[in-house]
Amino acid sequence: MITQDSIDGKLSAEVKLRWRHCTPSSSSPNPEDVYVKSVTYGGTGCPQGSVSSAFSNDRREFVLSFSSFIASVGPLVPITNSRRDCQLNIYIKVPSGWTFDLVKQATDGYVQLPKGLKATLTRIFYFQGGSTSTDVDFWKGARQSDYDSVSTMKQRLFSPDPCGQVIALNVKVSATITGPTAVERLSGQFTVDSISQVQLEWRRTKKNTVTNQC
Repeated sequence: MITQDSIDGKLSAEVKLRWRHCTPSSSSPNPEDVYVKSVTYGGTGCPQGSVSSAFSNDRREFVLSFSSFIASVGPLVPITNSRRDCQLNIYIKVPSGWTFDLVKQATDGYVQLPKGLKATLTRIFYFQGGSTSTDVDFWKGARQSDYDSVSTMKQRLFSPDPCGQVIALNVKVSATITGPTAVERLSGQFTVDSISQVQLEWRRTKKNTVTNQC
């Protein structure tokens, strides 16, 4: 059951923490031990109060949508509006003895561009103290349609504490419209509506030989 956590904006997509079941089945942790504690956000594309979220009772599924993540250009539009970004911090409870890789994430929205303009979606994924994975997608005008952009990567995460902790999955999303020098004479819009399909691949951590725990 999904319960609403915020009423700002429109609920439009479901995000699930998914794990691959390999052989043997012990390659995945107990789903009851995995959950999202909280999600924080900030940026020109997601000012406070503009992101709507809802969590399932077990907090392993949540809905996240944006009402103000809109990059736009036009004769009367400030040039600064051609770029919007949002920093997301997804705090995930990691069960004892496990760590994970981020392998998939999807973003969807709407693009409306005349010929000569280009929309670029940039996503940067990283864990605190870890490496960074960047994915870029783009669309050229003339175009007017919804889009669904899937990012598949292998972002390694090695937990320094095998006994369980809360780890922040950080995602920075940027939407940008670019074009010729006379871009201000062309009108276009590029939105990010939702984040979905966060897929994780789990791995066991090594036993702590010092404390003989986990």
